[in-house]
Amino acid sequence: MKRKIQTAFLIFPNSLFPGVKFECDKIFVLEEPLFFKPKNYQISKIKLAYHRATLKYYFDQLDHPEKEYVEYAKVGNYESISEYEITYYDTMDKELEAKIKAAFPNSRALESPLFLLTRRECLNYFGKEKKRFVQQHFFEYVKGKMGVLRNVASHDGENRNPLPKNHSFKFKLPSFDTSYHMEAQGYINSHPEFQAHLGDITQVVRYPISQEQAEQHFNEFLDNKVINFGPYEDAIDKKESILFHSFISVPLNVGILSPKWVLDAIMARTNIPMNSLEGYVRQLIGWREYMRGLYVSFDLQGSNHFSHKGKLNWDYWNGNKPTGIPILDNEIKKVMKLGYCHHIPRLCIFLNIFNLLEIELEQVVKWFSQFVCMDAYPWVMYSNIAAMGYYDTRFMQKPYLTASAYLLKMSDYEKGPWCDIWNALFYRFLHAHKGDLKGGASVYLRNLAHFEKKNEMEQSKILKTAENFINKVTEKYFFF
Repeated sequence: MKRKIQTAFLIFPNSLFPGVKFECDKIFVLEEPLFFKPKNYQISKIKLAYHRATLKYYFDQLDHPEKEYVEYAKVGNYESISEYEITYYDTMDKELEAKIKAAFPNSRALESPLFLLTRRECLNYFGKEKKRFVQQHFFEYVKGKMGVLRNVASHDGENRNPLPKNHSFKFKLPSFDTSYHMEAQGYINSHPEFQAHLGDITQVVRYPISQEQAEQHFNEFLDNKVINFGPYEDAIDKKESILFHSFISVPLNVGILSPKWVLDAIMARTNIPMNSLEGYVRQLIGWREYMRGLYVSFDLQGSNHFSHKGKLNWDYWNGNKPTGIPILDNEIKKVMKLGYCHHIPRLCIFLNIFNLLEIELEQVVKWFSQFVCMDAYPWVMYSNIAAMGYYDTRFMQKPYLTASAYLLKMSDYEKGPWCDIWNALFYRFLHAHKGDLKGGASVYLRNLAHFEKKNEMEQSKILKTAENFINKVTEKYFFF
């Protein structure tokens, strides 16, 4: 008589969906190495501890007679579970999917509740024969699917205020200190694989590990902060990292918090100003779903519009040495502490300067994955960096490039000599890539015209300032 093949469900660190009733013989909860040390990245200890804490908590809450927790060192290529028929949630990670299929060719991936749209809906939308996709059009499509904010125009123009000078706003980081947070710190700190990893591991307590904690945190945002989210969405502050942002991308991206629940919760509130409501929903179902859609529909790893080839001198980018640009050094210090910053420092400081320095894509993905890492996964890293930050003309109207004036306008950083360096990098980039400034990117030609009006000596001085900085903070630089 033929032996019945047993069934097993694999739980990865980004599929921690509460309340699921698993119909299988056994559940394996895995410290999958691709979440802890992908490509030998030295991911911040904060994130490693968070994965440990959330996985252990989820395992303990599982109501199943046969369950097994598999630690990092024992996962391997799943040799110990090769006899099972495998099911798992879509991981949105192409490298992990290949690993799973190599070990279990007949495995079955279920639709992930991590997103509002299905994978098939994304593939159908982006499978259209179009040269360019527009994020706003996609947002309108998702609004229609979800039945929210129909015929409500973008309020993005109302969401660009800096914090008022001498404001009296009080900001406080959340704390979710539990025995799981504490155990995870000890586990990661003592693990031989992670001794060289950086990051203030004690900050793992800033991140919720349960559905209850995450939902309570979001409700507090709705009660106390969302009214100011819209006006100050793009503001940057020297001391604070979160400001009026909801700070939920971390539990959202591991499955603890449902995007459908978040959408329903914010739409149920009737007293939210439209610039805050529309701005928040745009981030949740416009930008987030757009990023996932691009990742599953396209190969973004080869995207390199400006042909960047530079490599980082890592001592300047992990807090060991100051670059000499205060806004950059301080924001690096903040992300090394917390493992997080909101979207404007990511786009207008970090991705902006990586573009100006002409750093190759994989170096930038590595830097974000290691340090601005708490909500970082391949589906959002490659789409946000390659398509958005590094300007893939198929998906974005223009690259995110700014001189120092915009950073001064949106922050409380003071004007100083660093502005000359940043501006020099900005003008050098435009000068070197004049031929690439086409379509939407042609908006920067007026900035280039300002540079070209200068005499030869002034231009030479600006270019030399830029080259000196580039040679300092990158490993190798070729001026072309």
